[in-house]
Amino acid sequence: MVSVHEPLEEGKLHPYIIIIDGCHSITNALFPILSAHFEINRISIQDSEHYFINATVPDAVLMTIGESSYNMATAWLKAIRTREEWYSVPIMSYIDTFDELAFLQAGATDCWVYPTSPEIVVMRLNHHIQRMNQLYQHQRKHQKYQKAYLDQSRLVEIATHDLQHPINDLMIIELLLRQYTEQSPQLEPLLGDMNRAIIAMQETLGDVLTALNLRGRMQFNFEYLPVAKILLDIGLKYTMRASNKQIDVFVGQTEGMIYADPKRVMQIVENLVSNAVKYSPPKKEIHIWSEVARDGTYIRVRDWGAGVPPAERDLLFSEFGKLSSQPTGNENSIGLGLWVVKQLTYAMNGEVGASFPDEGGSIFWVLLPNQLPV
Repeated sequence: MVSVHEPLEEGKLHPYIIIIDGCHSITNALFPILSAHFEINRISIQDSEHYFINATVPDAVLMTIGESSYNMATAWLKAIRTREEWYSVPIMSYIDTFDELAFLQAGATDCWVYPTSPEIVVMRLNHHIQRMNQLYQHQRKHQKYQKAYLDQSRLVEIATHDLQHPINDLMIIELLLRQYTEQSPQLEPLLGDMNRAIIAMQETLGDVLTALNLRGRMQFNFEYLPVAKILLDIGLKYTMRASNKQIDVFVGQTEGMIYADPKRVMQIVENLVSNAVKYSPPKKEIHIWSEVARDGTYIRVRDWGAGVPPAERDLLFSEFGKLSSQPTGNENSIGLGLWVVKQLTYAMNGEVGASFPDEGGSIFWVLLPNQLPV
């Protein structure tokens, strides 16, 4: 982003402008009225190249150009616009023949042809300076809001990260309680509720933390890796979790290689499988498999839930997208999971989508590159 130069200082009576004098007759005609409205530094066009190397950036520049100095003036314009601190400075050209296009293409903000009355010149100069001041104020506000957002996001990120440790402790406690209460079947429903609540907290915190990182500068560690281990690990993990709803998780073919970040691929597939478990009725099946295609490797997750109504399918993968379908076991959903899937997949040069077979349910898929980038 190119920053806008600072505008007129508070308490300063007049804007500061530089006149590049390439036509004495025009400059002399304008000078008396301009000097009443602006603080002026007048330099010849021959001195302009060296003068601007370390010059204070003005509120505006007015070039008065005769035909004999056109080439020098347009060359200077092109050169000055390459300097970041001068990129947004209003530069007006006042020329003595109808050749406005050449100056506008070279970088002039505006171009006027002689004769233009001094009053109109003053009005237009002030107009451009005011617009630049407004732009600067908007940029300052944007920077202020952006800093506030980043500070707030950082606090949430720290809190989210710190909460993961006590949640892991709760998982260990829940496992220990199961061991000590094997002879107390009446406690099993309570421990099941505790397990589901802990898993929901883990998933929510994971999605929130990823969403914050995606808005910042998330790091990706790309590797060339097989999908088999990722799919088998997640299949095993969710076989145990889905058993609470008597849902069977099957891992089919696991062929294919991908060029991606293994940690982020795990998160993508976990989110898809977690969604499938949440929205599937009890005693159904979930299938996970991969397919090799010419343009990459597909990872697909098939469920037999209610699917997604056609009118709501545009909301899929949107941030905080809430659909009419509800989790079938009172699970929690904040609407970030599929959005995280989409953002992570896109960040790894992949594609994402869903299909809805006539026999019911949904198939969510991601396509990831299976070759190293050239």
